[in-house]
Amino acid sequence: MSVSNILRTRFIIKKDKARDNLAPVYARITLGGKSVDISLRRDIDVDKWDAPLGRAKATRDDGRAFNLYLDQVRAEITNCCSGLKNQKKPSLPKLSANLFCGIVPKERTRGEFVEYHNGHLKHTLAWGTMKITSPTRPISRAL
Repeated sequence: MSVSNILRTRFIIKKDKARDNLAPVYARITLGGKSVDISLRRDIDVDKWDAPLGRAKATRDDGRAFNLYLDQVRAEITNCCSGLKNQKKPSLPKLSANLFCGIVPKERTRGEFVEYHNGHLKHTLAWGTMKITSPTRPISRAL
């Protein structure tokens, strides 16, 4: 498997944003050498974080529960990326992060592209070019 197809999900804390010894936890998605960080909107005590493992120190029930939550997040991110692969869409870390956060890109129709083209490029293109693309307007609405 090439490097560009490998999905890596790591959990990190940002100590520079820590308040009262509580640091925010982020999921770092790396795919094809590009990475993006997603805030999990959870805080953890800096002393209870195991940085090499990217997990909470599971000495008590709260640490085990937090690690279980991290496992669930990792599974959701993996499902989002595999869903993109199944739909034959490019698997980019930003696209996977948006899908994980619930931001779904709107699918555009051919008619919307023609309307955009005719509306925004009307003043840029010559009259002859606009004359050629104008008849496609009723056809594109039918599609």
